[in-house]
Amino acid sequence: MGVVAPPPYDLKPALNTLAGQIVTSVEINALSSPVEITARIKAAIDANPGGIIQLPPMPLSIGVLPENLIGTNEGLAFKLVSGAYTTIRGVPGLTRLAPVSNRIEMFAQVGAESVSFVDLTFDNSQNGALQNEVKGVSSGPGTGVAGNGNTACCAVRQYLGAGLSFRNVEFRDFTTHVEYLGDYTDISKKSGTIQMDGVRFVRGVFGLLAAQPQSILLDDIKAADMVDAQNGSGSATVNDPGHALYVTNRSGAVPDFIRATNVTGLNNSSSTLKIRKGDRVEMSSVQTKGGARGVEAWNCASVIVSGVNVSLGASIDSNQCGIELTDCGHYAVSDCEVDVRGSASAWGIRLRKADSAVQEWTNRYGTITDCQVIVSNVGGGRAALIASDQDDLTISGFQQTHTGTAVGDRYPIDLRNCNNATVINPKHIATDGAADGYKLVSIDVTCTNTRVLYSLASVSGALTTNTISDAGTGTVISRVGSMPTGSLAAPAFAFDAEPTTGFWRPGASQLGVAINTFDAVRFYGNRMEVGYTIKPMADGGGDLGDAATRWNNAYIRNLILSNAVTYASEAAAAAAGLVSGRVYKTSDGAGGFNLKLKA
Repeated sequence: MGVVAPPPYDLKPALNTLAGQIVTSVEINALSSPVEITARIKAAIDANPGGIIQLPPMPLSIGVLPENLIGTNEGLAFKLVSGAYTTIRGVPGLTRLAPVSNRIEMFAQVGAESVSFVDLTFDNSQNGALQNEVKGVSSGPGTGVAGNGNTACCAVRQYLGAGLSFRNVEFRDFTTHVEYLGDYTDISKKSGTIQMDGVRFVRGVFGLLAAQPQSILLDDIKAADMVDAQNGSGSATVNDPGHALYVTNRSGAVPDFIRATNVTGLNNSSSTLKIRKGDRVEMSSVQTKGGARGVEAWNCASVIVSGVNVSLGASIDSNQCGIELTDCGHYAVSDCEVDVRGSASAWGIRLRKADSAVQEWTNRYGTITDCQVIVSNVGGGRAALIASDQDDLTISGFQQTHTGTAVGDRYPIDLRNCNNATVINPKHIATDGAADGYKLVSIDVTCTNTRVLYSLASVSGALTTNTISDAGTGTVISRVGSMPTGSLAAPAFAFDAEPTTGFWRPGASQLGVAINTFDAVRFYGNRMEVGYTIKPMADGGGDLGDAATRWNNAYIRNLILSNAVTYASEAAAAAAGLVSGRVYKTSDGAGGFNLKLKA
């Protein structure tokens, strides 16, 4: 071992490093045993707390030193207890740390602060993730399987000491690749920031399992083939779903800020990102392909989700969902796409209430903007977008794209027990002509004060009385925008209660009125045509013209005057005081009656 010049690598400022740190290079013989390798690395760490530990460009088998053994090849390899800004660094693509068993915690941060890992591969593929162990009731450093259960199989775990960061690091086949507890002695305390940049998780159960950090910053993260934890009998749960990022321990302190961007999940058994608590959360540019779930946020006071693209795959998960927000407030989901065609039954976007203990902001003040869900058949009562128990929700520009001809069970937007929800310009595009292409929004009986604004362009095919299914209270439904030509049977502008009555366009510069498919009136530029009988609302009511504005000519095939008075003669009419201009009949004509006009 020796002291060399400051690090030659360009360490990003986001990492917990300082300029001019002392670098300790660890010299390893290729024939050294795992215990010997572990001892040399430990000696370098102990000799240079707060410095850079440079590991050689070679595979390094890691064992457990005798003083840390609690079982055969079981225990804690390295404990970081003091100093600040310690950096464990390798050579990109060449330095590989491989534990000799899957019952080893490789690095435990217990007191050291601002620890960094750079240019390393942690590889447990020869052993595989630890499974079928009873979950530990209380975790602590060096407690092994008895204290940590399956998660004793861990590459890096922070117990105490603020700050942990990773750059250009790959993890393979650990049950828990990285865990950050904050302060494991007191869950009411949040501590430090965990940062990751250019990190890869392959297989295993949890990529990053975080409890009480003050903040989490993730950029350029990939997680593939994460599996469920199979817990031994006696555990509270038999399975723990595998997540790339899982912020857990809802009863503990809530992180102030979480940002995850440029995250990719491939074929994971559960969520790419699952955040169970947070004051301010941002998730952007997240892709999920073939997984059981996409992104989730629970119990978060402010959430921004943007640029998320999810394509779900087949799964035994009974609650598959692309984007799920549970008990969140002040949330904004925008420019996202969820494809559920690979799942037998899944929600696209799900907004819901799960906890009866609520904050002032819980399940309130949300927006869903310019998002799309692609379905082939949403079965099992799973809507493209379902919102339950939400207040003051605005959904704008949401589109369900329906491929195939199978008819879905649900409306694209399903509102349940929502208050003051607004839906603006929703769309249902049935690309292959599915018969349910007319459906848009379902409003259940527990909803109040819902507002829906849509147009004919919102649906594929003709609008029907069931385009908006409304059973709520105080609902206001408006249809706007330009109209197509329409027809007598389906007027372009019609009424929800009677879609065969309304206005249509019979031809150029013409406006038609259809009443229950009958051609009632047509308006032209210089005339009006009527297909019905014209009569006053009541007998003797109304006039045709007036004294100042009279009709010029009247062309009538048959004139029937049912209210003209008949007199025996003109003298009799005069004697009766008939006024000038009144039409009357006399019965003294040679051919019967005479029709006369009083001068």
